[in-house]
Amino acid sequence: MVKCFTKEDLRKANNVAIKTNRNRTLRKKDFMKHIEDTLFPVVFAMSHNDEEMRVRVLLDETKSGWIDIPFDTFDALPIHS
Repeated sequence: MVKCFTKEDLRKANNVAIKTNRNRTLRKKDFMKHIEDTLFPVVFAMSHNDEEMRVRVLLDETKSGWIDIPFDTFDALPIHS
């Protein structure tokens, strides 16, 4: 089982990360090209600087990216099998 972003959740989280000047954000072109019901699995997660989670998200078969998100956002991500 793994936590996943929906396309819309990833877009919102990335916008927050950009707006709040977090260290890691994603390029929108790397995930916005996918269809709406695409799920983006979190393949690695760690607490970063005691203020946020740094997560690695699988964007397609060969590409992943890093994004820093609040703990609440990470905790709210649904788990898929």
